[in-house]
Amino acid sequence: MDVAVGAEQGENREHGEESYLADQLSAAVSFFGVADAFGKVSRGVAAAPQALDLMRDFLRRKARSGALNSQRVSLSFLGQTVVAALAYANSCLFARSGSNEDYVAGGISIASLLISGRDAFVTHLGDARVYLYRRGQLKLLTQDDAVGFEPITATATAVVAGPPPRSLLWRTLGTQAKLEVSITHVELLPSDRFLLCTSGVHRLVANEDIANALLGQDLAADALGTLLLSSQLRDSTDGAAAIVVFDPLTPLREGVCAAPQPRSRRRVLLVCLAIVAACALLYVLRGAHLTL
Repeated sequence: MDVAVGAEQGENREHGEESYLADQLSAAVSFFGVADAFGKVSRGVAAAPQALDLMRDFLRRKARSGALNSQRVSLSFLGQTVVAALAYANSCLFARSGSNEDYVAGGISIASLLISGRDAFVTHLGDARVYLYRRGQLKLLTQDDAVGFEPITATATAVVAGPPPRSLLWRTLGTQAKLEVSITHVELLPSDRFLLCTSGVHRLVANEDIANALLGQDLAADALGTLLLSSQLRDSTDGAAAIVVFDPLTPLREGVCAAPQPRSRRRVLLVCLAIVAACALLYVLRGAHLTL
């Protein structure tokens, strides 16, 4: 399994709004998640990483007890365990922030992927997404909890002039005492490729470009870098977090590849301009050499 994780915080967001998590719970069970917090959540504490940590801690306790042993656990139990982890995170965050008078001002979009042996379970709330690229087709495994959501199509590209407007979310983590969690089961194939991402990626990067990034790179880190850079160059002030998982049925490589430290959009543009200037200079020098 080849895994890469990374985030771009965006210029107009407070630190900690976008977060990701990758954790090996046991020899056969891996957990991945991305989260995006907005508004007043958890009394000023960075809520996106807090939500993922709560899910991870719940699943780690299950793993330590042996409950996630893939040789004996049923699919229904695995699914129930993931839903319980999300419900646990929601109850903790709601108790800390959602239950007070400011709860309507904030919430958390979250998407997770639990891989156990040949099976994967996808959960989500809000507009964080999970994509599966399989046999030449990009499939969206989640549906945004948002007004005006349109499912992915084979020909959809969704890139317009300027950033698309934010959707109005009707379900997020930490804003309701109880949730009806969406969960999807996937039977894995060796060549499967997954993308987990917050809205800062899928609002700005066309479906076609997402598919090309997942298909056109041999390493998960290269696909991730392409997607985050594409998002930032398209004027993202929203920030973005993403995880790319290649070949989920193979053993996990030592360590998880992390993207470079978050870069500002201005810095990326300056680097691009420097590359263009260098190419132009080489062209001019080459022409002068031929003249001589």
